[in-house]
Amino acid sequence: MPGNNRILVVTPALSGGGWISLEEPINEGAEKFNFTVAGLGPVRQKARKYALYRLPYFDYAKTCEMLASIPSLNFLYNFPLIVMASFLMLARRPRIVVGNGFFSGYAVAFLAKILGARVVISYHGCFEYYLGSGSSKIVQVLSKMVDEIFVNSEGSRKDVLTVISPMNTKVITINHWAHNAFFSSKEIDRLSLREKNGLTNKFVILYVGDMTREKLVPMLLDVIEKLKNYDDFSEIQTIFVGTGELVGSVKKLEKQYKNIQYLGYVGNREKLSELYSVADLVWSFGDTTYLARPAVEGLASGTPIIIPDVSAVTNKALHNVKIGLDLVPPEIGWLIDGSDSEGVSKLLIKIKRGKLITPNMRAFCREYAKKNHSTKNMQAFIYAMDE
Repeated sequence: MPGNNRILVVTPALSGGGWISLEEPINEGAEKFNFTVAGLGPVRQKARKYALYRLPYFDYAKTCEMLASIPSLNFLYNFPLIVMASFLMLARRPRIVVGNGFFSGYAVAFLAKILGARVVISYHGCFEYYLGSGSSKIVQVLSKMVDEIFVNSEGSRKDVLTVISPMNTKVITINHWAHNAFFSSKEIDRLSLREKNGLTNKFVILYVGDMTREKLVPMLLDVIEKLKNYDDFSEIQTIFVGTGELVGSVKKLEKQYKNIQYLGYVGNREKLSELYSVADLVWSFGDTTYLARPAVEGLASGTPIIIPDVSAVTNKALHNVKIGLDLVPPEIGWLIDGSDSEGVSKLLIKIKRGKLITPNMRAFCREYAKKNHSTKNMQAFIYAMDE
């Protein structure tokens, strides 16, 4: 199909880290490619540079754990998406079909190959601890119809290659990136923003992400309870951004204490950049070989991170899989014991009272992000689409 620049993206969710990692390069590459997105569920981000065909549906973020463990239920959930994506493939004849996750990619791969399209899967999940021997064999067979798989870390690549043969499918690592908006904030802007928001004399902890058990939010809530025992508790401002099952618990704390804020979902990148900038510390999460996007965005904004050492992937956490010290160098933040809320509360008081977060540390965080998590990673994604 010479000259065909049409790409169809099939996604069971229009929110969350996996979708954002697709939406940003889609918007960035809109001048080069003609993107169409077939998706399910609520839309968080309104501004877009692609054609969207969306079915109002359940919020995938609230059901994904259950769906991942029950393939038949996953198929039923995605069936309307498969039908819609099939019609779009027949109507638009894309050169490339991209699945957000393995199920979305596999479900449309057969028709895509018949129509001569290249099949790509963007995958931010984990095979280990999830796939049994029977499921692994099915994945091996279906993967023969997939041309490339994009993963978000070398560890994820190794995980995929334990099941899928590189002889059949190319597995490409595209590390997380932070948008340029997060790198553009300056220290002088930070100080004025803190003054404007009444945070000049506050120690600000920011959490951005899913409000779920998987992302270890209960530990942060428990740490807040422990911090109440310190005289300077009122000087510690904790700000929550996101949605999920534990929003009710966060709102309950917000009603009790003036220094707890819940801002809901923030889709505006400039507003989010301001929040990262005014924070002293970003409380975030990760897997064994990569930091979550909020941690990366925080570093790009010059803010150190604090990460529990438990993997924020449910089945890994159940097997007590730990994150190594090398993922969070001491120059950019702290890797903490995910089972010791009391010890972490003491650490936070030590960081606050000892003023351990210096301008030099903030500058190093930004440089670390520039080196490892710049938009060059996003450009690599776009370039790979054009190969």
